[in-house]
Amino acid sequence: FRFTSGNPYTACTDGVFNASDGFYQCIQGPFNGARLPPFHQLDLRVDKTWIKDLWRFTLYLDVQNAYNNLQNVEFQNYSYNFQESQPITGLPILPSIGLKAEF
Repeated sequence: FRFTSGNPYTACTDGVFNASDGFYQCIQGPFNGARLPPFHQLDLRVDKTWIKDLWRFTLYLDVQNAYNNLQNVEFQNYSYNFQESQPITGLPILPSIGLKAEF
């Protein structure tokens, strides 16, 4: 289980049009003056190991974000002119299965 306070980041408070390149530029607020919301996540792993002579085989099942918490904010995404922002959340349930062989 993991609980983390949100990461600090430097927010864009406004945008200004740069006529020389034709794009908007971010006007930044205080350095690391904003913080993403806290998040929590449960990751599970089950593995089984077999030993045969000099070999070791491990079969595993790994599940990240086991209870599918879709509120985990990874970063803020800004509109083209930096007037609006939208949080980008993490991945949904991510299962993986694998086999590892060691000599």
